[in-house]
Amino acid sequence: MQLSRIGIDSNCLSYLIDSASSEARAKTATSEEGVALVRIWFYGTERLHVTETVAAECFEIKDPERKAIHAAFTSQSYWGVPVRNAEAVRKRADALKHLHHGSGDRFALAEAEDAELGILLTYDKAFLKLDGLSNSTVRLVKPSEYWKELNLPRGVKPIVQPAFGNPLENHRWWVW
Repeated sequence: MQLSRIGIDSNCLSYLIDSASSEARAKTATSEEGVALVRIWFYGTERLHVTETVAAECFEIKDPERKAIHAAFTSQSYWGVPVRNAEAVRKRADALKHLHHGSGDRFALAEAEDAELGILLTYDKAFLKLDGLSNSTVRLVKPSEYWKELNLPRGVKPIVQPAFGNPLENHRWWVW
């Protein structure tokens, strides 16, 4: 499988952050998609990217602690990718209106195209229906499906390890 630049939608971003940042949340994030996201983060060779719309959606989070950690993860110096052509992104998002009602999803896809991402990870069933229907250069893929595509052998060492004190340091559910 040829690797490409990967973006994540706001649901995946929250799931990944929640899985990696809180003991209580780590226990609840062990669904198939949550496990896949954490494994992609630790074992994947590609950096995960966040579009401007995904970052903006994080500012709608009410809980100050969650909002702060999301802000740190979505800064352009960390995972963020800037929009290069705002007018083209707006036109593309508008052109997708007849295919999908979610404005944030349409803009996230249009921004992913603008940033030349090859894959946008999402587990939103309605959003996933756009894959292949939108004449997009971006594949919409569930994290669990992308994890399977990586086809890593069991027992391979992760590229990234949980930091000292991170709740995942004491868990093994994410280990492949």
